Amino acid sequence: MDLRAHRAPSLVVWTAVIVGLAAPTEAQTQQQTRSPSIAELTQTPDATAALFLRSIRAIRWGAAAQVMHDTTLERFHFTVTAIANGDRSGELGAYLVQTDSAGLAALDPAEIFDRAIGAVIDDMPGLMHALYDRDDDVIGSVDEDPETSHAVYRTTARISGAVPEVKVMRLAATPSGWRVVWSDELEVIQAALYGVGR
Repeated sequence: MDLRAHRAPSLVVWTAVIVGLAAPTEAQTQQQTRSPSIAELTQTPDATAALFLRSIRAIRWGAAAQVMHDTTLERFHFTVTAIANGDRSGELGAYLVQTDSAGLAALDPAEIFDRAIGAVIDDMPGLMHALYDRDDDVIGSVDEDPETSHAVYRTTARISGAVPEVKVMRLAATPSGWRVVWSDELEVIQAALYGVGR
C-alpha cells in the first residue's frame, strides 16, 4: 500500500478552502455595496434634517427635493407655474424650467423644484455662497405630535468671526419616512424665486 496516496491535504489545499470560506457570497457583496434607500435614511426627524441640510449645502436640489414634503413641493410647483404662466413671452418659463408651458405641465413637482431653483441660484452667486458656505449641526428634535416634529439645528457661516445661529426646521411623518415641510433655507429660496417673478 502506498502511504503517499493517503497524506493529509497540502497547505495549498487548506489555504484554498479557508479563502473560499472567507470570501463573501454574491448576496453579501450586493448587500455591502447597496446604498440605503431614502426611506431608510429618513427614519428620524434628526436624520432627515441632516440629510436635507447636506443636500442644500452641496447645492444638490434634486437630492433636497427627495426629502421635502409633497405639500412643500406643490407650493414651489404652484409658484413656478404662476410665474411662468404670467409671462406671455415664455422667457421666464424657459429660464426657470428650460421648457415651454406644455413641457412645464408634464414635469413633476420635484423636477420643477430641481430645475427652477438650480436656475435661480446659479444666477445669484452671492445667494449661492450664503446658502452653501455654512456648517450645520443638528442639535435634536422636539415632537409636536406623532406626525409633526421640529428639528433644532445650529448653523455657522464659514467666515471669520461668524456667530452661530440656532434655527428650527418643521418636518412631518409620511409612510416613506420623515419629510421637510419648511426651513429657513426654503424661505430664502422662495424669496429668490419671487424676485425672479417680479
